[in-house]
Amino acid sequence: MNRLQRKIKVSLLDAGLTQANLADKMGVSASSLSVSLSTSMNMKRALILSDALKELTNVSLTLEDFR
Repeated sequence: MNRLQRKIKVSLLDAGLTQANLADKMGVSASSLSVSLSTSMNMKRALILSDALKELTNVSLTLEDFR
């Protein structure tokens, strides 16, 4: 599990949410989000992910999280 995946997982767990909740907020399927998290994602998807996570959990992602 990479840094981004860990931060998202912990943030969602702390908020009592799941990856499916995050995917819904992003307007994508849970499987699509899973694929995005395990591969390189484009900037648009990264911004949507960051915004959705911030809105759901109040946790901000940084550029370092995507490295």
